[in-house]
Amino acid sequence: MDPQEHTVWTYEDLVTVPPVRDGKKYEILHGELVVSPAPTFDHQEVLKRLFQAMAAQIEKRRLGTVHFTPIDVVLSKTRVVQPDLLVIGANQRNIITKRGLVGAPALVAEVVSRANASHDRVRKRRFYALAGVPEYWLVDPDSQEVEVLSLDGSLYRSAGWYASGDAIESPGFDIKIRVDDVFAIKSKTTTRKPRARKPRARRR
Repeated sequence: MDPQEHTVWTYEDLVTVPPVRDGKKYEILHGELVVSPAPTFDHQEVLKRLFQAMAAQIEKRRLGTVHFTPIDVVLSKTRVVQPDLLVIGANQRNIITKRGLVGAPALVAEVVSRANASHDRVRKRRFYALAGVPEYWLVDPDSQEVEVLSLDGSLYRSAGWYASGDAIESPGFDIKIRVDDVFAIKSKTTTRKPRARKPRARRR
């Protein structure tokens, strides 16, 4: 199927005649097919650490389940996304299907790409807000910061901006995640003990 031949894309288009599976991300935003390049190694490392930190708290306490891409989130026939990470609340089991999710998860997170930051910060911010996603995390590997957005009506408001040394707090889940754990930042307060120098042998 040639993307140029389509004026309005639907989820059925992806299912019945899928594009070439080349490691890229295929999403449909208001009928437009949006293709993102395969993620970088650093992107995946940050995503892995965020998933591990979040799952350790949310799943252990049975607040929900944590998942990472690729998983289709179908919000309507012409709105299909694959968030980098998402959380299905404990009371949201009804949105799970064999294909993926049908409906808005409780939380989504995107690891911001340097090449296309506006896609996550502007376009997807509007998209997730209109779709009714209660909580949106923007995780920036370059600045090593995380912004948490909370839905207020049909718009997001900033619930917190976190940097090294901070603990990220979720408005919807009673969890705290250290920024330094997400970006593998070594603690600045840690001091190393100086190595003992070996005495030099005297020359005769």
